[in-house]
Amino acid sequence: MRIFMMLALLMLVLAAADRARDPQTWKWLTELNRGNTTPREKIQNRLTPKPMRTAADAPDSFIAAAENASETVAGQTPSQADGPFDPTSRAWRQGWKDVFERLDSRQRLLLFELLYAAEQHLPLPAKRQEPAARALELAGRLWEDYQAAAFQSLVNLPEEDRQEWIDVLRQVNARWSGDVQPSLQAIIDGRTPTENEQLLLSGFQQTLDEIALAQVEDDTLFLRPAEREIWLRLTARARDAAPEDLRRAALGKVGYLQLFKQPDEYRGQPVTVRGTVKFAYRTPASDNCLGVTEHYVLWIMPDGGPTSPVVVYALAMPAGFPAIEASRDGGLTKLHEDVELTGFFLKRGAYLGKDGTYTAPLLIANVPRWNERQLSLQTTSRFAFGPAWLVPTVAAALAIAACCFGLVWWRLRRDEAESRRAAAGQAVPPDLSGLQLRPGTAEALRQLAQDEQDRV
Repeated sequence: MRIFMMLALLMLVLAAADRARDPQTWKWLTELNRGNTTPREKIQNRLTPKPMRTAADAPDSFIAAAENASETVAGQTPSQADGPFDPTSRAWRQGWKDVFERLDSRQRLLLFELLYAAEQHLPLPAKRQEPAARALELAGRLWEDYQAAAFQSLVNLPEEDRQEWIDVLRQVNARWSGDVQPSLQAIIDGRTPTENEQLLLSGFQQTLDEIALAQVEDDTLFLRPAEREIWLRLTARARDAAPEDLRRAALGKVGYLQLFKQPDEYRGQPVTVRGTVKFAYRTPASDNCLGVTEHYVLWIMPDGGPTSPVVVYALAMPAGFPAIEASRDGGLTKLHEDVELTGFFLKRGAYLGKDGTYTAPLLIANVPRWNERQLSLQTTSRFAFGPAWLVPTVAAALAIAACCFGLVWWRLRRDEAESRRAAAGQAVPPDLSGLQLRPGTAEALRQLAQDEQDRV
């Protein structure tokens, strides 16, 4: 039992020494001089079911509302808009918003694939050339339909306003038919776009990005069909950008509250997030032109934030990072690793929890930067816990263990010596010099017989 207690005490000392290296153990010391701190704001990220918009309408009635009442369409004079604006840019964007929404998902993806090939100076695969040509032809027909409807809407305008909008529509039509469409056709034909065509296609890509981002909805599933194009676009930007360039272009380090409360401000923008990966899994990617086969889904508890996660879809993990299992029947890999990453914020995505539906900021990133546990202690603590403390900590632990071992050994030796002395004291023969012994039975009988003879 004593040996067992000695080993248990040694293990307790080593565990205490290891715990002492964790800065969280001493965090309360650093907060003594901070006084009273304001309580953290409670985040309500649980979604409550919302009734349908027409739930209170009368039977057999349906009131259609405009998607965006502030949107200026062809037929509205520039003076009627709120504040100054460029009518040509507005008409161009509104026209392509109409065309983009009338294309199906495959045709939208082909447009993005054409623009991606132009951006990366890559030839379009031969098997994609014919479908891309058909998609471009359909987009041209839809553009012509929009132009015809836009010109028709100008009939009832005053002459001065009508002439102004006719000029605007002619300019945007020339931009498509004379600039953008020939540039896209050049990619299909296998011709390398010129520098001017690259600029034109870059502007067209920006227009489609804005339209696709406008279709993103917060508090919905992580990947809706209407968001597939912008998902792939942000994935391509995260993968192809140099890490240092992406960090410099980011809006800085942001916390959970910023992304949760201001999604419109950060949507489609690169941001930097730091935190601890608590859970992760691997999931296959949908068919795409980027060659991406799977995503690493990381559930990160951000630094300085509430106990609510940020979800990151990463394309790869750094070398040496703990293995992440593929998701099977909702299985997760438990982790506790500190990371920092720069990715593109997409939206607040909805996910199913144990007791309801919750939302979490959703980011798309390439490869996170992994801060191994012993290195992250140096950066997250005001104390210099690190490799320099390893030798003194181990030496102190061994010294304490040696003292404990010596104390137990001394106690054992003392008890053993006392036992030996006690045993030695019992072996000494007793002093019988003053003890008077009675005669035995035979001696007593002989003495009795002698006494009887003497009397006779």
